[in-house]
Amino acid sequence: MKKIITITMAVALLSMSSAFALSPIKMGIKAGITAQTANLNHSALADYSLSTKSRIGGQVGAFARINLLLFHIQPELLYSMNRYELTATPNLMHSRQSTSIVKQNSLDVPVLLGFKFLFIRVNAGPVFNIMNEGSVKIKDDVQHSVDYFKSSVSYAFGVGVDLDKVSIDVRYNGQFKKSEQIISIGENSDRNSDSFDSSYGNWAFTVGYSF
Repeated sequence: MKKIITITMAVALLSMSSAFALSPIKMGIKAGITAQTANLNHSALADYSLSTKSRIGGQVGAFARINLLLFHIQPELLYSMNRYELTATPNLMHSRQSTSIVKQNSLDVPVLLGFKFLFIRVNAGPVFNIMNEGSVKIKDDVQHSVDYFKSSVSYAFGVGVDLDKVSIDVRYNGQFKKSEQIISIGENSDRNSDSFDSSYGNWAFTVGYSF
């Protein structure tokens, strides 16, 4: 009797393991780096010329992948820490150049539709933004502030490869519509301020592990 019970339990455990391995739903965690870009609809304040430069940020989160034959649906929850450099070059000799690191942190929910050929995945879909926070790190003593309003829905597309339980992805995240951004430089009577329509995007390179 004990042998029968032992064999039955072993068969049951093997069956459960096989069912889990063949499950159409895969879950995991992921992390990586991002490179943020920012483009302004015009590149000048009253007394300054503006330019932007990409900076490296980070991304961490979790994902689920629902496999439907060759296709899959992949919802994710991601916390992104994006960065870019904003430089204001004065048009007047008595003013000084202002350089700041603009930080844009967000909590995003991508819902991607994709297909897989051999070990290569291609996916795309909307990204729902549910939280934004921003700050400015000033690299000099010229006052510089940025207020922005990011689009609540953006998009993402990219490619990835699966190596057993490890997933490697390269993805571009962009916006359907431009965001409004207010840039102010200087203080009191020397303060320059203007509103810009800005388009943001970032490239993300992530590595994931599925359970």
